Amino acid sequence: MGTRHQRVRHDPQISLSLLGEYMASSFVRKQSILKDAKYPKDFIGPQYDPVQKAAAGYLAAGGGDQAQLRRDIDGKLVGSERSRWFKRRELLCQQAIDCIVKLEAELKLESVDVSIGCNFDHRMLISGVVVTVIPDLIVRGVNRKGPFVGAVKFRYVKTKPISDKWAAYSATLLHQFAETSLCGEESHADRRHCRFVDVFAGQIHEAPERYKDLRKDITAACEQIKELWKSVGQD
Repeated sequence: MGTRHQRVRHDPQISLSLLGEYMASSFVRKQSILKDAKYPKDFIGPQYDPVQKAAAGYLAAGGGDQAQLRRDIDGKLVGSERSRWFKRRELLCQQAIDCIVKLEAELKLESVDVSIGCNFDHRMLISGVVVTVIPDLIVRGVNRKGPFVGAVKFRYVKTKPISDKWAAYSATLLHQFAETSLCGEESHADRRHCRFVDVFAGQIHEAPERYKDLRKDITAACEQIKELWKSVGQD
């Protein structure tokens, strides 16, 4: 059996969720987060990839048809019988779908136009660090200030619920991305529609009112990450 090659990101890059966690973590945990960002684990994304695509498509289409959602996820899980890893992925994806169905009403998407995100080009540069945002859903509507845009990102991790501080920074990043990358000249980013969702915990977190202060913290943290990046080792 061949040895798996470890990917290395030579330039500073971190996911929205990891950066949100970084902002809320101890010094020791921050070191581990930078290691995970520089030397990414290949198995994390693919494990929940089927449910991410199925759930985004379901909610963007207006939801409601749970039978079709379950058929979609079953179709994306073809081959799950091949190994223990695939069987575990099937179980986790089915559990995640159950959580999405329970969250559907609370998301209140019926009053906005919803489109699928899941675009790997959805990223932004903060103080020399590439932040991969990749919202699952893009939402648009009209409020008293005029046309608005928002973004929703689902976090599919069962073993580690997020803290309120972690969620606040993550939702703030979503709001910043919506403002800088999704808005047109006549629209604005509505923080109440920029939501970071902890799927298994059943929690929906909106960008806070004090997002401007949190953005300053994030900018300073990214400056630090850029300076530290070259010194981050695998061991």
